[in-house]
Amino acid sequence: MPVNVLKLVPGEFISFEWEGAAEKTLLVEISLAEVSETSTLVKISEGKMKADEMGIQWYGGNTEGWANFLACLKAYLEHGINLRKGGFDFMKT
Repeated sequence: MPVNVLKLVPGEFISFEWEGAAEKTLLVEISLAEVSETSTLVKISEGKMKADEMGIQWYGGNTEGWANFLACLKAYLEHGINLRKGGFDFMKT
């Protein structure tokens, strides 16, 4: 997915825009806060959608998507395993 990075503070904060829903550019903000030497709190917020059927469907799928993203990131950082490799090949034309 193409993204437009707006701000990057290594180890602390990332913000970018992307097409987070069909024909909708959404702002994503990811903040990282050290909890202990071995734990980091990750907070993710992403844009706003209308509280209609499309927005509710987006919210459910989006929540699952970010949970999957974080699980894949953990596997990569801790074990060097890229769980997302090939995961989006179906989107290639």
